[in-house]
Amino acid sequence: MDILLINPDHKNRKNNTPWGVLALGSYLRKVEGVDVHLFDASIEGADAAYQTLPDLMAQARVIGIGAFSSDAPFIKRVADMAKQLFPDKPLILGGPHANLYPEQSACYKNIDYVAYGDGEATTAALLKAAAAGSIDPAKIPGLCYQQADGTVVRTPPQPIEPFFDIDYDLLDPRVRHYFGKYIQVLAGRGCPFRCTFCYVSPSAKSWQGRSIESLFEQLDALIAQYDSKVVYFRDELFFHDKQRIRDFIRLYRERNYHFKWRASCRASDFGDNFITQEMVQDLAEVGCSCLKMGFESGSDTILKAIKKGIKVKNIQTAVTMLAKQPEIQINCSFIMGFPQETPADYRATMQLINWIRKQATNFYMVGPQYYRVYPGGALYEEVISQFDYQIPPTLDAWSERYLDPGNKDAFTDQSVDYPWVPVEMRPLAQQASFLVALACMEQQIGYMSRYKKRLLAPFVALARLRLNMGWYGYLVDLKMARGVVDFSIWAWADRSPLLNGLKKRAWFNALRQTPLYRKFSALFT
Repeated sequence: MDILLINPDHKNRKNNTPWGVLALGSYLRKVEGVDVHLFDASIEGADAAYQTLPDLMAQARVIGIGAFSSDAPFIKRVADMAKQLFPDKPLILGGPHANLYPEQSACYKNIDYVAYGDGEATTAALLKAAAAGSIDPAKIPGLCYQQADGTVVRTPPQPIEPFFDIDYDLLDPRVRHYFGKYIQVLAGRGCPFRCTFCYVSPSAKSWQGRSIESLFEQLDALIAQYDSKVVYFRDELFFHDKQRIRDFIRLYRERNYHFKWRASCRASDFGDNFITQEMVQDLAEVGCSCLKMGFESGSDTILKAIKKGIKVKNIQTAVTMLAKQPEIQINCSFIMGFPQETPADYRATMQLINWIRKQATNFYMVGPQYYRVYPGGALYEEVISQFDYQIPPTLDAWSERYLDPGNKDAFTDQSVDYPWVPVEMRPLAQQASFLVALACMEQQIGYMSRYKKRLLAPFVALARLRLNMGWYGYLVDLKMARGVVDFSIWAWADRSPLLNGLKKRAWFNALRQTPLYRKFSALFT
């Protein structure tokens, strides 16, 4: 095995598609002819991964990890394990965290190299050097590493590689088993927009899309192999231009496809110049079931400040048009906690969310998520220069943040206090996502037991009243509702000494088989 590519545990046991390491592994195998093994810790969980990885590491020439910042505890543990067991094997880190913090990551004692930018050609060059028996990192573009004297070196970036097909066979068979239901496909890379808050913005270059004909050749092969019912085009910007989408509609019809599909677009696409009402109907007819858009804020002031390139009127136009086509879900995301936000801006966002709730039924809202500070963009520079705030300075510090039991929503840093968020708005900024989920429970919350729905009914009514009245003080009701959502009567029963004792009684086990007991149990499922 030339390289072992490791994806951390992201708690998705079934249809997880670890795109970063999958794309890298596909390039290495298909373009470079490298022997690749992809290990996804999400399949069986981190604890099982820690037991399996030593044997896989022993077979690999190079060890690679692709990770988000929230994976810092996993990165540390795996890197420490690798260097303890196999100190001479090169370890390279890639992924979003490496892109955002290459120098910082390279300073960790057990990380040899960090690949920043698009890491395909960088990793391929490293593997060739490792196979030759001598690695000179200074000659490999796209690397960041620490020299013996402590100096951190970043070599020039690698150019973006031309499009290549994804090798789905790298994935665990247990993941590919679900491809008949759902599969992810990449039709374009990069993003031409420069939203100041986005982690893609500092690292993305100009948009690069594969031709629509090439895309359909790939789709032909995937549909023939897996007969996928849903295809998610995971591009940052699938709706790049009008002709591209017209060609997509035409080719979908010519092939008589029947799969549903999801993709990302922008609110400013809707109108007479691009996505007309007629095109919305066409999209529904050719299987479009969901359009993902970042609305971010209900304030034009904030949208301008973050260089989103849209206005509130664009959002309202998009929602109004899509509300007439209920087959297409409006998947929209919001963010709160920007440095420029005033209390009026916070309320404007909640007001827009409430308008969407009343305007449409075919929506799903992501957030409002709590703003996360990413380096490389103008907003990051503003935060660092104007506020007493610093990102965690080391990988160890990142690990401590995500091991902190107080940071319950670790992936979104929901519990991290920012000095620029007005004190009176901080509870709302940190809990707005749950407030919206309650108010829009039919759209936002999937399966839930009937007894929980009954217990949550008054909290749902109160959440809707808050949105209608614009009142967001004293959010104690959200804490109570969260307790209801998190409570599991079956977990409580498993821990109960009384019930565990009853389970040992023959009469109780006989009672559990009766229709009366089953009817009673159904109240809690």
